[in-house]
Parts: sequence; C-alpha cells; structure tokens
Amino acid sequence: MVQVKPGMPLLGLVSVATLLLLLLGAPSEVAADSACRFAGQYTTSQIYSDASLRAQFVSQWLSQEANFVRHAGVDPLTGLTLDGQRLDVKTGLPLGLPHQFTAASKESLHLAILARVLWGDGRASVFYSVDEALQVLDTKMTSLEKFAAKYPGFAGFLPWVYVVDGELTPTDDFVNKVPALDNGEMFWGAFAVAEVLRDRYPAQQPLQARWENFWQTMANNSARVFYNGNGLVRAVTVLTNQSLPPSMNTYSLPPGPCVNCFLTDPYEGELFVIMMYVFGGLTNIDGTLLWANKAPMIQPVDLQIPQSNATFTVQRGWWFSSHETWKYMMLPYVLSPTNYRVFLNGERARTHFSANSNPAISGLFASVSGWAATNDQDTGYFSDCGIQQIAFNNVTHDMLVTPYGAFPVILASQPEGFAWLHNMISAQRGQNCFGTTESMLLNGSYVSPLVTWDSKITTVVAALGGISDITEWYLGARGKLSDWTFQVEVLWSQAFTLPLKGEDLPYALPQSTIPVLADDFTSCSASSSPCVFKV
Repeated sequence: MVQVKPGMPLLGLVSVATLLLLLLGAPSEVAADSACRFAGQYTTSQIYSDASLRAQFVSQWLSQEANFVRHAGVDPLTGLTLDGQRLDVKTGLPLGLPHQFTAASKESLHLAILARVLWGDGRASVFYSVDEALQVLDTKMTSLEKFAAKYPGFAGFLPWVYVVDGELTPTDDFVNKVPALDNGEMFWGAFAVAEVLRDRYPAQQPLQARWENFWQTMANNSARVFYNGNGLVRAVTVLTNQSLPPSMNTYSLPPGPCVNCFLTDPYEGELFVIMMYVFGGLTNIDGTLLWANKAPMIQPVDLQIPQSNATFTVQRGWWFSSHETWKYMMLPYVLSPTNYRVFLNGERARTHFSANSNPAISGLFASVSGWAATNDQDTGYFSDCGIQQIAFNNVTHDMLVTPYGAFPVILASQPEGFAWLHNMISAQRGQNCFGTTESMLLNGSYVSPLVTWDSKITTVVAALGGISDITEWYLGARGKLSDWTFQVEVLWSQAFTLPLKGEDLPYALPQSTIPVLADDFTSCSASSSPCVFKV
C-alpha cells in the first residue's frame, strides 16, 4: 500500500498506476538553464515593442507550458486532466503526485488545445501532433463513457471527480451533486472538437460520433438537470441517486438557504446558459426569461484612476478577477459590438489600475492559490482577488498576483498582454520546468509552489486565440449564431452608452517589478542544467 504522508497535496486515494508512471517515466532531473529560466533574456519593453522578440518569447513560453500538459497535467490511463502539481519550495521539482482529481473546467481548457491542434494551428503543435491528439481524445472519451455508464444519474455531465488507477469517481463533496458552470465551459470545448472532427477528419467518423453524442447528451439533458423554471438555471444541482438513470432521478437545488444558487451572472456561468438557450429545447418564453434574469447584474461602473486622471466605464465584476472573462475564450462575443467594447475597456481598466496605483502594482489579479513558505504549508485558495472599486463583492486578497491574470489582456491586445505576463514571470521563482508558477506575493517574499490548469492553460488558450473562431464557424453553419448574439447585444446596449469613458486610451504597461527577495528554484535558474523529462 502506498503511504500518504500528512500534508501531501492529494485528494482521495493515491493511484498506484500513476505512482509507477511517476517513478519510471515522469519528470526527473527537472532543471534548466536558459531553456527554462528564459524570461531574463528579454525586457518587458522588448516584449511590448519588438514583434520578432515577442514571437520568440511566446514560442519559448508555449514550449515550456507544454511540459505541464505532457508530463504532469494529464492522466495517461484515462486521458483526463489532473488539476495540478505541487512543487518543492526550493527546488521547484514535483512534490508528491499530481492532484488526483479534476473538473469539467480543466477539461474545457484541454479540449480547447486539442481542438486547436485539429484545426491546424501550428502554434498548438508543440502540445500534440494530430495523431497524438486523436489518441488522447479516444482515451478521454472512453473514460467519459465508462463514467456515464456507471453513474447515469449525472446525465452526461461531469462533477468533480477523483482520477485514480484508470477510474473516475465523484469526489466526496460531489456525490449526487453536479455544477453547471464548469460543465458550460467543457461543453464548448467538446462542441469544437466534435465539429472539427466532422469537418476535417472524415476518417475519424466513429470518434466524431462519440464526441457529438457527448455534447448532444449534455444539451438534451441540460433543462432536465439544471432548469429551475422561470428562466433560472441552478448553479449546482443535487440528484437523488447518481447510479440511477435520469428518468428515475429527481433534480433540485441543494438544501439550505438559496445564496448565489442560480446562474444569472454575466461571467463564466453564461456559457452554460447560452448552451441551454441554443441547444436545450426551451420554449420561447423560457428562453426570453433566461436573458431577462441576467439583466440586473449587467451594471456599468466607472473606475477612476487619480494618479493618471483617467476614468474607465466597465462592467461591474464579481471580484473583477480575470477568471470571470473565461467566456471570451470560448464564444464569439466579438459579434456583439457593445459587449465586446465593454470587455476591451475592462482590460484597459485592469492594466491602468495596476500600472497607475500608488505604489504601482507589478501584476494582475485573478482568483488563485496562495503562497507557501514551506513544503508542509497549505497554499489555500483565494477566490476574492480583483479590483474592489468595480466589484460586487469584497476583495480581501490584494497582496499577490498571478500570470494568468494577463490572459484576457492577451485576448484584447497581445503586445500589452504578453508584456504583463513577462513582468510577472520575471519575478524570482516565476518560472519552473512546467512553465509559469501559480502566483507570487507582490513583496517578492514567496510564491505559490504549484502549477494548475486554471493558472497556466487559460493563458495558453488565450495566446492561441481561444476557440471562439471555431465555435463561430460551426455555430454559423448550424444557423445557431445570430439569435444569442442578438440577445447579448440587446442586453449590453441597454445597459451601456457608447462611447465608453476611457476607450480612447491605450492599454497600460507595467510600471514596476516584483522585488528580488528570494532565489530562483534550483531546478530553474540561470545556472542549472536543462529540464529533462523521461518519456
């Protein structure tokens, strides 16, 4: 039996098979010279102003991020993602096993990369060849089909799951329970994969049919599982018995007070609502109510920057965490002129807030894991990172920034977005052999010794342009594009008056760096050996 030591960053049982893979064929001697710690080869100014150097930096960075996907972030037995990997605070080497659990949100990002590989995006080829991508998709679908057969009560949706010894089981806190938001993110990744397979890989028809059945099942069951009536979509649904089919289940709200229990947000949760609206078979009345329930949270608010005498009209955020902009990676909101201008102005505001605060903030904020000084210290997770002045809720963690805070800026304008990314990963221990580090304290004392899908691959998918071009193409081909984009434009144009304050201003660049108070990881410093990954 594998012994799990107290403090080891695992959930659930330890996978013996995964342990053997780590011992026999996993990351080893992971250390690096400029192949790992390359941020210092560039200045942030060069990343912004020199397109050739920026392209070189991005190429190196994508290759490094591929190490996480290929060597830590995916379970080879199931093809499912693994949430993340804890790192040793001094060496930056893997500490224990990868997290033995995942969620549909992580699958969303993995499917987006796979879709871009199949789409023929050369930038994505560093992650997989086409043949490798097809094999991963086959393995992943086999695992999802087995899970659906064993737990039919989830009706094709994925709760948080343990990934152990080639098997998926609901995590302890998601027995007979399933979230909508994460599944909305995953749905569009699955849709993109299935549509690209249909269009460009006719020889893969059996695999295509399985992926099409997967997303169709989610869509067909979306109302049964999550619709509460009156245009309200449950954020989390409880079911009576996950081992029984949908026809023998009852789906309802969790017991207790109803606090934030419906997806009425204009953030990531909207991905599920649009899926249900477009493919869920709702009546016209119910569809209209879906959008009406969203209107109260679409609020304009002005962010005033006294130091630069600038004002930006933006959409009020939950915390104004970058995580809230996930939907712009998945769907073509660019087809709603007002909505997209509001998004772009939000990213201007995000950069100006950090650049022109007093003192200047050296990075960008997003919900993220916290720091650790020792290997036995729990990093915790801080959802409430953002910009207080333009948030609905209290922002209580403003002492750390995260590289993935730059992903929506990259979507909006790559020169400035990559400049912010570079500025953050230039901090001590900002890079490791798996790519960017989770987060770092602004005072330079500690980092979060962790690598996860949310804090890394969001930025990768944004750098690849997201999959909005793919979903736009195929939704258009199905005649499923104009209705929901019209609804979005109506709602946002009712809430916002154009032009927006501040949209005539450029994006701001970093005006400070994180102090150097610690050494780099010994496995990723200017003097260490190159990263080596056994295959």
